Amino acid sequence: YLLFEKEMNIKIHLHPNYWMFQGFVETIPQGKYKREKTYCNQRNTVEWVKWGGMDMIIKRYKRPTWINCLIYTWIRKTKARRAYEHAEELLKRGFDTAFPVAYIEIRKWGIFHTGYFVSRRLPYPLIKDIPLMEISEAEKEIISTDFIRYTARLHQEGIFPKDYNAGNIFFHKEGEHYRFALIDINRLQFGRSPNEKESARFFEQMGVSISQAIECIGQYSTLRGFNTDRYIFFILLHRWRKRVQQFFKKKLLHP
Repeated sequence: YLLFEKEMNIKIHLHPNYWMFQGFVETIPQGKYKREKTYCNQRNTVEWVKWGGMDMIIKRYKRPTWINCLIYTWIRKTKARRAYEHAEELLKRGFDTAFPVAYIEIRKWGIFHTGYFVSRRLPYPLIKDIPLMEISEAEKEIISTDFIRYTARLHQEGIFPKDYNAGNIFFHKEGEHYRFALIDINRLQFGRSPNEKESARFFEQMGVSISQAIECIGQYSTLRGFNTDRYIFFILLHRWRKRVQQFFKKKLLHP
């Protein structure tokens, strides 16, 4: 539904299961709500709020450049809408993510200005927190094995996250194994399963060392039906290309 405030046009898409939160969601653009915690307040703003006995996350996307404002107005879906729709698609396919509550798109004078994505809060730790947690080495091995299986399943299902890093993946134990949940999913890609060259980016995005990657390669390549030696070559080639690009970029910016 739409709200109009002078020159502003506010579009709110609310999940049917959360119709009772309509009044709260309408107040989000004015920022008139109590924050429990602010996780990020830089490029984008991520806040934890409580409303109606429910823990929710509000993500406000930084206003894009003027050219992207025009693109989001007429050509491409906004980040907020993509995050909402990708969450629905992941859940539909049996993959965990924060349940989508709503997305908000604000236009000024007919041009896209700001977007918000509202979701349930996941009460789990992030993969990046593992080094700070008291977890045995044996348990870490189980997490690693389950995570590789999870990643291979994502790729086999034609789901390829472009922001696949330890700060965007929650984990928790369920029985003898671990489950994982993706967040920051507006740049998710659905389609065909990535091939050997394309999936080699996964190890680079996760920021693992070569020695750590080698331990995972055998399991991943077996699950995907890849030739392990050839897959190692693609990973090393991808990493070398990225290092070369970073070297020349640094030379150009700081000669």
